[in-house]
Amino acid sequence: MTIMPDTFLHTTNTRQPDEVTERLVQLMDDPDVSLRDIVGQIVTGADLHNECGDFEAGDWQAWTDLTALSLAVLIDSDRHQLLLTPLLLAHGGDIKQVDSRGRTLMSFAWQGPVAAYLHDQGAPSAPGAAEAIAAMEETGSVVLVDDEPLISDDELQTLAPEWLSAELEALGFFNPDAARMFPTFRDTHPLIARFSVARMLSDAVYARDDIRIKRLVELGALAVQLGHDYDIQRGATLYSFRDLTFLGLAVVVDGEEGGDDGADGPEGEPRAVPAFVQSVDFLGPHDAHGNTLLHIAKSTRMVEWLLRLGLPLDVTNDKGEAPLDVATPVTRAVMEKWVFEKCLGGDVMGAMAQKRL
Repeated sequence: MTIMPDTFLHTTNTRQPDEVTERLVQLMDDPDVSLRDIVGQIVTGADLHNECGDFEAGDWQAWTDLTALSLAVLIDSDRHQLLLTPLLLAHGGDIKQVDSRGRTLMSFAWQGPVAAYLHDQGAPSAPGAAEAIAAMEETGSVVLVDDEPLISDDELQTLAPEWLSAELEALGFFNPDAARMFPTFRDTHPLIARFSVARMLSDAVYARDDIRIKRLVELGALAVQLGHDYDIQRGATLYSFRDLTFLGLAVVVDGEEGGDDGADGPEGEPRAVPAFVQSVDFLGPHDAHGNTLLHIAKSTRMVEWLLRLGLPLDVTNDKGEAPLDVATPVTRAVMEKWVFEKCLGGDVMGAMAQKRL
């Protein structure tokens, strides 16, 4: 249970950090870092309670004078996961940490599952922390999220990327005996991992893993719409997309990463996009500027596939532009050929509008 002492004596230190501690803080802020490298720094002697780190959560809050453990809580909250916090607590982190500003670990836990874990493990709640977060919520600066669907333990190994499953296995998340191989491991707090299905869906789309995409969608990943940014360079022209939906992201990733111009899936189809067919409305805008999938697609094979699916060419974006207006020379040729062939077949009205999905 959460403990509320009358006064707080800080348990951290503010001395100049050594190189090992500085390196640990740097590694933790890297989303592509190996978890084994993090544990390696701790085993080497990194100080988990030295105030030497900084962190910016989006564009609304800058945090300074952070210990590695405080940083773990912030990063987990920012990424809507529970991973680094249990890992550092299991390797010597103090659940009752209080820094020189009187901040406890609960001061940094603005995301539901992270706060719940710390609460259950007995982290003290600093006076004013709840009020500060409530004030930020009122201004729209931060929202405590506790209702995002999470991946269950029994599916984590299959739905996480292979590299992440291997890391978790090696560090003892699935097998406590593996964790005990590390000299810094303390079996005092549950070594668990929790991931939002929506965040994991982003990874599955980038990996173009249709099996994982379908399962994550079934688990409710689309209940949380994340905005994704992606830039496509065609000659001297840069096409920048902001706040793409999951499907919008799949269209550009399939087009840019797939062999043979985005169609290296079964029978020459895209890999990621078809996984959404039964679950997502393909019509309408799929980014922050009202662009449809045909506005977004810059791969000829992707444009052909979307046209065969029945997407219309007469829908405009927020600037009043139709897909033909923003197409590349090669995708415009595909669209114009489609319209020409439809007209030759006598379907003049349907050439642009086609069927409405």
